[in-house]
Amino acid sequence: LPNLGTYFEYGFLGQEYEFDSDNEYWSVSLLMRWTLFDGFQTRAKSRQAAFEVARLETRLEELADQIELETKEAFENDRVAKEAVRAAAKREVSQEKLFNVISKKYGLGMVSQVEYIDAQTDLKNARLGHVIARYKSREKQAELERVCANFRLAATNMNQKDHLRENALD
Repeated sequence: LPNLGTYFEYGFLGQEYEFDSDNEYWSVSLLMRWTLFDGFQTRAKSRQAAFEVARLETRLEELADQIELETKEAFENDRVAKEAVRAAAKREVSQEKLFNVISKKYGLGMVSQVEYIDAQTDLKNARLGHVIARYKSREKQAELERVCANFRLAATNMNQKDHLRENALD
């Protein structure tokens, strides 16, 4: 874009210090500056800005894909952990039934103390496995909530940025 400016000067000229109308002078100038050719710098800057916008849009898409992948992974991990809890609960119930049978047989002297202790150990391990599975399930549930909260936060930030951009243009 061209730049316009004005310049005005008033003064006195002469061999001697006389301030009369014969030595008086004034000057008015109109200045215009317009860059006709800048060695394609403007075009290069424009292209560089367009490349930067494209790079940032690509990065934004990558981040959105990463968030989507993390969310899907968290949902799947939560589902698998819940299945593990159900399986551990079934194993615990099964071990309780088996222990009850062996306990009755032990009371009648039909099984050895080693078999009784093995059944008791298996029951304790099944109960412990159930507790661990529930803990891991809660851990995966917390991870899912964290990922989903981050996703909503990222979407909210995007909406706020769009809103700010729109208002800046007004």
